[in-house]
Amino acid sequence: MNTIIYVHKGNSYYLHLSISQAKKYNPDCEILLFGDESNKDVPNATHYEIKQYMGLANKFDEVFFNNSPNRRSYELFCFQRWFIIKEFMMKNPQYNTDFVYCDSDTLLFSDVTNDLKHLSPNLMATESWESPAFTFFKKDVLSDFCDMIMWLYTTKEGLDTIIYYINKFEREATGQSISDMTAFMHYTTVFRSSKCLDAQLPTLSWDKAISESTTLFCYDHNINIDNGFETDRWGRKNIRFCKGKPIGILKKDGSPVQFKGLHFQGDAKYMMIRAQSTSPMSFSLFKKYVSGYLVYRIKVFIRHLFKTLGLSLRKI
Repeated sequence: MNTIIYVHKGNSYYLHLSISQAKKYNPDCEILLFGDESNKDVPNATHYEIKQYMGLANKFDEVFFNNSPNRRSYELFCFQRWFIIKEFMMKNPQYNTDFVYCDSDTLLFSDVTNDLKHLSPNLMATESWESPAFTFFKKDVLSDFCDMIMWLYTTKEGLDTIIYYINKFEREATGQSISDMTAFMHYTTVFRSSKCLDAQLPTLSWDKAISESTTLFCYDHNINIDNGFETDRWGRKNIRFCKGKPIGILKKDGSPVQFKGLHFQGDAKYMMIRAQSTSPMSFSLFKKYVSGYLVYRIKVFIRHLFKTLGLSLRKI
């Protein structure tokens, strides 16, 4: 059985939305949630405690160094999540098979098993190395990816590679820093470049069963970024829904593209409650959504006010 995997700390309202939506479109997939005490009762998922699978992750902690404006603990855990899944599969070999990793701020609108079937001989597919919110792993690929991460931080050649990317980001002034996204970039474009697919590129479909369809498909990299699609007044992809499926329009030729999954990064998480098509949230989770949304709207108002007055928050 193929699996869909989440790694998340905390009982966020959007985690519930994401898992419920994934189950709706993938009723035959087992959904695994690696979490903590607070989210052990999330419906539609088999829960495992992160702390039970920290052996490999703790070993990586010993060699990791932070090169990011973000907190060390944040960047470290982004790397560690892959080691947590790897250790779980080592201890439970029945799960060492094809799987899809989903970020907790995503919504699926397709059966991912169809795409997993047609990835062979490709090892991995991700909608973007910059933020692989939907990542498709063939059997044993995760172990290979984790081995490469350790190589980056424990060998001279690997450290030279990290330095190369640090210098590259500084030279190009992209604002990027070293993260697990850098590891994905190196893996998919250098280390195993011939074995990886870019799932954010519109295609007729990986699924041969519907390959004769004229509809283009892809997985959304980030709803906040146009990626060649028409946008709304806020600069987000202008998503329309047709029979419950999200559609974007390519700017270059007006072609419609059906999104198999949407990634609601950052403040866009508040849009998930309107886009998802599953049952309503519980009252307690809805309160979390409302309180978080109110704080978000207050922040937006303050930023707009300061911009109107020509002020900077840093000057106050």
